[in-house]
Amino acid sequence: MLTLFAVTTGKIYKMLVISEVLPGAILKQEVITGKTSTVGRPFSGDDHWISWNQADPSKPGSERVNMPRERWLRTEVGDPVDLLFLEEDGTPFLRNGIFASSGNFAFDFLLLVLEILGIRYCLRFYRNKELWETVEGSDDAHEYFAVSDKKLIIMSFATMGLYTLYWFYKNWKKINDLNSRKILPFWRSLLSYLISYSFFSYFSKISPQKKASFSPLLLAFLYFFFSSSARLPDPFWMISAFSFLAILPVNKMIRGMHIKNGTEAAIDSILTGWNYVFIALFTVGFLASFLNFS
Repeated sequence: MLTLFAVTTGKIYKMLVISEVLPGAILKQEVITGKTSTVGRPFSGDDHWISWNQADPSKPGSERVNMPRERWLRTEVGDPVDLLFLEEDGTPFLRNGIFASSGNFAFDFLLLVLEILGIRYCLRFYRNKELWETVEGSDDAHEYFAVSDKKLIIMSFATMGLYTLYWFYKNWKKINDLNSRKILPFWRSLLSYLISYSFFSYFSKISPQKKASFSPLLLAFLYFFFSSSARLPDPFWMISAFSFLAILPVNKMIRGMHIKNGTEAAIDSILTGWNYVFIALFTVGFLASFLNFS
């Protein structure tokens, strides 16, 4: 958590320098010698690149930058362009460009607030260990939420991973109902990518088998990896869509508990009308991006 906080704080500081709110940026002017767009290319995003010094704008390097679409359309080869560089970094940034845009500022400030809340939340756990010790397990299958693998996978893709947070919330709420001390199911679900180890450890202890078929530490690492990959550049952020892989073993265990106790009816395997709405929205959005209809 502290590492993420440091990364986000460092990025916001860099954005403030690039936006010239803080000193430290070096201004240079170059002449555009090339431009290209990735629109219409599968899994490449909608990026619009310009380059200078005869560099190839389609290849990564220190002599190209990404430009907002409207501005890119108005720009021609031979036009001058203002670039900003940090004193300790040779990476170019477009003046008034995407990196320091208001949207990026809003996203990173929101992320910073969530990380501060996460640090406060983790400190609360550290200072009050009883909060974990009072969470007692129950091997009654009806207490826990499980879905079919098919529905979990489909809805995870259709909601870009948000369904996994819903799955965490439903089970944290069941665990909360079993304990006299409130354990904040909503916040635990929202911060699941940071504290999922406690969740997986809980279910490993109530496993019907003597030894759970999964490692809580491994699942926590996988979930953190997939969730954090959402911040990677195109197209690698798509890795985050596979975060459901980390919860499949626990979901399978809960389903097994239902089957053993004769409560198979409690397993959610039916796609509802709202589920189909999400699936349709995802399909349209994906096709629009893929075929460049957006």
